[in-house]
Amino acid sequence: IIMMDADFHIISVNKAFEENLGYPGKEIIGKNPKFLRPVGGNDILYEKMDMALKESGRFSGELLVSTKQGAVIPELVNINSIKNDEGEIINYFAIYQSIAQQKETEKKLKKMAQYDNLTKLPNRFLFRFRLLNAFERMEQSDMKTALVFVDLDDFKNVNDTLGHDAGDIVLIQTAKKISQSIRKNDTVARLGGDEFVIILEDIQNLENLKKICKKIIINLHEPFPLLGTTY
Repeated sequence: IIMMDADFHIISVNKAFEENLGYPGKEIIGKNPKFLRPVGGNDILYEKMDMALKESGRFSGELLVSTKQGAVIPELVNINSIKNDEGEIINYFAIYQSIAQQKETEKKLKKMAQYDNLTKLPNRFLFRFRLLNAFERMEQSDMKTALVFVDLDDFKNVNDTLGHDAGDIVLIQTAKKISQSIRKNDTVARLGGDEFVIILEDIQNLENLKKICKKIIINLHEPFPLLGTTY
């Protein structure tokens, strides 16, 4: 919690504020809390905050805040004004609540929803999203987009004879080999099982496409190190 006067000069902070952001109260008394604003970060949101305080004397929203150690963390900030009997603002008090853990959880959940847990490749959901974007870009240019489907022949035999752990290793290595065969801006996704699909954008001609596909096939034909044995 920060208590400020009508000109936004800090009067006091509580212990939780000192521990959360690392600023001892005695060092910041009398200062404007603008020093909490990260350089070049959240400028638009801070402008909205300033406008809201000017118009209504209150603000509530998420902001990036700088700690004394130089870290930038997300905080839920609520600021309200205190008025005297004449309706004049005499103080502001702000409550900062760290939401870094919440944001990290949201980030992990988003990743789980968009990426295959085993291979870490985009899943079916993210593949569709990127495909639609690729189509939009294709319509705005003369370049072509190609879809390449890849599955592994006799993959079931790996699971049946060596077990699913070995099958997982094969899928992980397959994802790696395909990713190493394509260009940086292309997308390889796992649709499920041993099925992969690749979005190749900016394909100039059929020969260019054949060249990329040949590289994928060559890399997939290289032996797979598997549980101490090469297959």
